[in-house]
Amino acid sequence: MGKKKPGRKARGGDDADDEASSFASSAATLSDFGGPDGEDVYRDESSALDDLIDTLYEKRATTRETGLKGLIAALTRDMLADAVESKLETLLQQLISGVKKGAAAESALASRAIGILAITMGAGGDSEHIWQEAGPHLTKLAKQGSAQAPRIAALESLAVTCFVGAQDAGDTERAMTTCWQIAGHRGNAAGEQKVGASAPSPALKAAALSSWSLLLSSLPTGRLESQGVEAKVPVLARLLKDADLSVRTAAGETIALLLEAGATDSLDDADVSSPDEDSDSEEGYVPRAEEFQGKLKGGVRPPGAKDPLQGVRNGGGSDSRQSSPSKRPLGDRQEDLVEEIRLMSVQARKKDSKRERAAQKNSFRELLASIEEGGCAETTIKLRHGDRLTVGTWEGTVQLNAIRKMLGEGFQRHLQENPLLHQVFEFQPRQEAAQRLQGVDKRLMRSPNSAMSKWRTQAMNRRRSNAAVGSVGHYGDEDD
Repeated sequence: MGKKKPGRKARGGDDADDEASSFASSAATLSDFGGPDGEDVYRDESSALDDLIDTLYEKRATTRETGLKGLIAALTRDMLADAVESKLETLLQQLISGVKKGAAAESALASRAIGILAITMGAGGDSEHIWQEAGPHLTKLAKQGSAQAPRIAALESLAVTCFVGAQDAGDTERAMTTCWQIAGHRGNAAGEQKVGASAPSPALKAAALSSWSLLLSSLPTGRLESQGVEAKVPVLARLLKDADLSVRTAAGETIALLLEAGATDSLDDADVSSPDEDSDSEEGYVPRAEEFQGKLKGGVRPPGAKDPLQGVRNGGGSDSRQSSPSKRPLGDRQEDLVEEIRLMSVQARKKDSKRERAAQKNSFRELLASIEEGGCAETTIKLRHGDRLTVGTWEGTVQLNAIRKMLGEGFQRHLQENPLLHQVFEFQPRQEAAQRLQGVDKRLMRSPNSAMSKWRTQAMNRRRSNAAVGSVGHYGDEDD
């Protein structure tokens, strides 16, 4: 038997590595280019994107996957809406092809790339087109995919793309139905036949609940009843007792969001409105992406501001508008659900690990506090120029978590530069850092030997001397 020629397989591997390095370099170019000439910068962006799009036409699956990873990195690291706009249709169709025909890894990457693309393009015609084109394929993969990872990616992308691009309440509600069918799936053959979805894993159920919550937060106030919330209570009660911690936690957060949304609806119902207004009509539907600007819908509350929902979730407080049973968002079983959450905040399943038991108690203590006291634990995000984004409602927290998970490490960059996120969170960050003292200025102002420091010392000494003289004179008067 002859010896195998060494290096033949290695050369093939080296070629693949070289291709991967080339595509990664193209992605890095989008973050590293610069220069005074804006046209040159745009040309670099455009050519780098062309290279990445070309990889999506390759026959080798690993090459396409590497190209998708580079594309995701490029879209998250920078705001590339201008560079993508002229290539949107070509890019979108290749991503949809990856969702439809790719293997598990490729379809998962393509699904996430579609969600990031919608965030990049922002609210408007482009994101609506992305939703209309990709929505049906993401729905099919989420419901009928054979592997769990692509189904999770497709479901999360479906929710984010609908959140940004859907211009019709019916589209949003149909997407919510898809999420709810997966979340409430019992994992048996009857469930598959009834809803047309294969059995979900616990991770997929948790993702479905989070996605449903995100879409609920996108509906205008007053449309909560259209979701048949009371009919969903038995499913939420069952999911609160699920064997998986992530499902139990997601169910608890969904309940907290529903209570917050129901309290908002009740307060809105009590307001005096024009008889010509019809909040439930399709014609009056305003997409949340357009409703964000100028209203407190992103869950951001100014520091020190009072939570308008505090004390109304359980019919408490001084607001008598919540005392009626008909105003309870979750119907007659609302108290049972709250009591179950209270029990889970002090007890955990014995079969769970010690870490899982501690995590459940901590999570449900926060949930219980938010339900009883109003609001939720504040989340603060620091930006590079000293800005801080503070989110203090469940609506804002759900939106923040979904967008941050989709963008990954690029969330900070998009929060700094993406107009969509500025509208969602009603937050306008500084574009330049606050002026800081330079070395010479620091020596002039802060050095112990500086003129300013000497002036402060002299002024302090004068105040001490005057105080001492005043004290002596005062005691002398008393002796007389």
